[in-house]
Amino acid sequence: MNRAMLLVLLGFAVCCGAGGANPQSADKISGHSETGVSISLKVVDNIGARGLDPRKALEVTLRNGLQAETIWVEGRMSPSPGVIDVDLRDESGRRVDENCHRNPAPSEAADYVMLGPGDAITRLLILTCYKLPQSGRITAHVRYKNVESSPPPAPLELVPLFRGPINSNPVTFSP
Repeated sequence: MNRAMLLVLLGFAVCCGAGGANPQSADKISGHSETGVSISLKVVDNIGARGLDPRKALEVTLRNGLQAETIWVEGRMSPSPGVIDVDLRDESGRRVDENCHRNPAPSEAADYVMLGPGDAITRLLILTCYKLPQSGRITAHVRYKNVESSPPPAPLELVPLFRGPINSNPVTFSP
């Protein structure tokens, strides 16, 4: 193979992400969607001011990894039907039950935000509504999926609505 052909192939691999891995399985592991939008999750201890509140929370970050496109997303990201689903599992794989009854208001235009290229939004999901066991390890992940039937239109006509679905990376913690 001549040098010019090698440079063209190398340029294609760098430009277009060729690399031999299955992109669908890599997306599921890393919390990236096929569109370049990603969601990440981490556990936050002592969420109160100056660490006085010992409760745990999940920090959820939705990031627009697209290089040239702004997207319209539901930014409230509360654990409500239709936007964020929280999945907590104990060591044996059983789902951790919720204590709270949620009756969230439907999303309004003020709940939506435009995320430009590289922009992100982060929300804390406090875990007081879950019956966390006293010991053991908990595995958590969240799923962003906007299934609202009539989301408000973006302020700029050409900004697409991002509906997902997209799954976060799993995190493990002790209650």
